[in-house]
Amino acid sequence: MTHADYEFHQLDDSRFEDVQFIFREVFNKHYSLSYLKAKYDTSWTGVKHLCFLAYANNQPAAFYGAIPQLFTYKGERFLAAHTCDSFTMPAHQRKGLHKQLALRTYEVMKAAGVRFVYAYHSENTYHSCKKLDWKEHVHIRRFFIPTGMPPWGKVMRRLPLLRTLHAKLAKRLLQKLAVPAAAWQPSPSNKAVMQVDYQPSFFDYKSFTPNAIVNLAGARFWIKAEGVIVVGAVQFDDEAQLEQGLSALKGLARKLGLSRILFQTAPGFPLNQWLEQQYEGYESWLVGYLNFEEDIPLADWEMRYGDLDTF
Repeated sequence: MTHADYEFHQLDDSRFEDVQFIFREVFNKHYSLSYLKAKYDTSWTGVKHLCFLAYANNQPAAFYGAIPQLFTYKGERFLAAHTCDSFTMPAHQRKGLHKQLALRTYEVMKAAGVRFVYAYHSENTYHSCKKLDWKEHVHIRRFFIPTGMPPWGKVMRRLPLLRTLHAKLAKRLLQKLAVPAAAWQPSPSNKAVMQVDYQPSFFDYKSFTPNAIVNLAGARFWIKAEGVIVVGAVQFDDEAQLEQGLSALKGLARKLGLSRILFQTAPGFPLNQWLEQQYEGYESWLVGYLNFEEDIPLADWEMRYGDLDTF
């Protein structure tokens, strides 16, 4: 088949069953329609459905998914996009569909005012994006912080009946500690850091996954409790507050039987610098990007784990 044998359509609310089908067939991932619709309902940014599907004989063949996000830098807000779901049915691979879908998506992004697109690369996306002239940025740094607890909570998560019990326990504990989204302080207008704008409407959007903002010793941690405690982002006034907050977070992890706390941080920024001094870090995802405009302040870009589409 050639590109002329395919039809290309931008994602809309009528096509989520096709996205669900491709997820299931390619990755054996069974996502509900409500989850997929919530994940791609980025109305809070002013735009949504910056994605494309390819069809062959009226059957879904490939999908290119991206999440628009509002960024902030020195008081200015602007749009960027995080590409996250890109896959092709086996019978239609090696036919250039990824590139065709990507190029169509980029045109829609540009028209919507998106200034750049980025991804946390897997090996597959890295090679695919190189063909589209993407650039390499930096590797995220990964830290596993031990809590001193045997990993019985992780074991529970592997057993269907106990997984549900543990998830309910985690939800109950997080709900007791959770603070409103307004507790997350907005980035100062003079701050020379480019990052996703974590405003209340962003946290409302992220409610399709079981996360919570908790205040521990004055530090605000945005977390999920799964097989480990996963930290999406942290706000703290000084290192002493961060250290006290992390100690309290370890206590929460022990109540859930979780042996580790996971941080993923951008190199060179305060949280990363403190972690590098205290714990052993490892290279994680390579961040890649493609600019649609000049003068994107990439040197001031602080990526956070919570930016990831699945957090």
